[in-house]
Amino acid sequence: MSGVFQTVLFVVATALLCVLLRSVKQEFSVFAGIAGCIIVLIAVLPQLRRTTEVFGRISFDSEIGETARQCIQAMAIVLLCEFAAAICKDAGQNALALHVSFFGRATICALCAPLFAGLIDSLGSLSSSF
Repeated sequence: MSGVFQTVLFVVATALLCVLLRSVKQEFSVFAGIAGCIIVLIAVLPQLRRTTEVFGRISFDSEIGETARQCIQAMAIVLLCEFAAAICKDAGQNALALHVSFFGRATICALCAPLFAGLIDSLGSLSSSF
């Protein structure tokens, strides 16, 4: 819990620094914001490692293992695309931020399509047995 509190304090301090630097020079503000984002990304890596370890333990069963792998990929796509979108927004590139978010959503849809098809097949075979 203290790690979360420290990270939030760091983010607020970085945001205040960016506001102060914006009045001096816009480029310094953008660089400070990007540096803050990278530091927060480094801070979140242990939590991501723990998540992948949990899914790794689940993956002994082949069907569950494939699903766990796809869940890990989906989580990674979400986190990376949101991180990239936030940096784009900080740099004033809102259109690019929207496009990278859309790319992430479309990629997750493509990743989940086989899972959805398998679910539909399972429901179809279940209903035909009645």
